[in-house]
Amino acid sequence: MNRPKLRSLPHQTPYKRTYPSGRVAWIARYYDPDGVAHYAEPDWNGGKSAFKLRREAQEAIDEALRELYGAPAGVWSWHEP
Repeated sequence: MNRPKLRSLPHQTPYKRTYPSGRVAWIARYYDPDGVAHYAEPDWNGGKSAFKLRREAQEAIDEALRELYGAPAGVWSWHEP
């Protein structure tokens, strides 16, 4: 019996940026299906892509991916081959 393959949305993570002053910021960058980089700049962060906490940057990326793909990030869906 052939079962359909499970397919999920891509998981992308923020990257750490350390400034010369020693300040650390997490940058919410994600890639669209064509491989073009975009920065998640949510309204709740003042339209900026730099965050103090990694989890906040991850939430911004997940939100941007939900908007891009139209589904909750990390949700599995059935995909017929």
